[in-house]
Amino acid sequence: MKDFFEHPNQLIESGISLSLLLTQILDQVFDLKPDFAFGYSLGEVSMLWANRIWQNAEHSSNSWKKSTIFKDQLVGKMQAVRNYWSDHEFPPDFWRSYILKADSKKADQACQKEALAFLSIYNTSSEVVIAGEKEACQRVIQDLDCHALPMPFNTVIHNPTMESTYQAFIELYTNQTSPQPGIRFFSAANYQEMLLDESSLAESMARMTCSQVDFPRLVDQVYNSGARIFIEVGPQKTCSRWIEKILKNKPHAVVPINKKYQSDLNGILKVISLLISNGVKLNLEYLFPDLDRRKAQETISGSADVPIHSQNQELQAIKN
Repeated sequence: MKDFFEHPNQLIESGISLSLLLTQILDQVFDLKPDFAFGYSLGEVSMLWANRIWQNAEHSSNSWKKSTIFKDQLVGKMQAVRNYWSDHEFPPDFWRSYILKADSKKADQACQKEALAFLSIYNTSSEVVIAGEKEACQRVIQDLDCHALPMPFNTVIHNPTMESTYQAFIELYTNQTSPQPGIRFFSAANYQEMLLDESSLAESMARMTCSQVDFPRLVDQVYNSGARIFIEVGPQKTCSRWIEKILKNKPHAVVPINKKYQSDLNGILKVISLLISNGVKLNLEYLFPDLDRRKAQETISGSADVPIHSQNQELQAIKN
């Protein structure tokens, strides 16, 4: 596992593959069509592949493998960071990322006191991700007197030190697009619906990758656009608990497919149960092989529009 976390390209592709597989099962087996799609951090990459906005996976995979971004710019030697802080001398292992259980406003204020630390992601109003030079991060944690959990991977993302990689990310994200009618895609690039032409999409994705992410703001935007049922198709139930905290007492439902100690088959069946109980039309033919397609579809009534949404967490959502 430690070796896996030290290979960002493989880590990213594994998360994309899981999101793609689970999204295709919902789509092709159960005829579930989301109304919205969004992601957490690089989950926006997963969302675009899983919903077939991007389709030339072999070309993209080769481009990522050839790029130096995840070889020595944002991992390993972290040359992009060293160039950004050219007046500092850093030892080989100087960068750290932490999840903090702390008030987000106080965490922001604490990071602003440190030139070498950043608040990179707002998870909720009481949980954030900070990153930077490890002593600076430790001073932030001491200032807040909060619980801190080291991130299992040590990659630079969502902060100003990576601004030199912006153009390289645009090139990585420049892929032929195939817009899918009926799905609205949202991004933390500007917290609005995305334009899906090739150049606009590449710039939005590069901006999201190199900028701070405010996940509550993104969730609120999708919710205010009509999403009510949220299905997490990324790994490990990472986003579901955040969405529940963000939306609090607002009418909504959240369900993950993949989580620890549960088979993905059981996760899919829980999603199907939730959708049926909320009147979402599905094809249940594969659950009831002895029934013909017409009878299987008649086992549920009513209709609903659904949103679907992953660091590689893809989320989808549905109106209801």
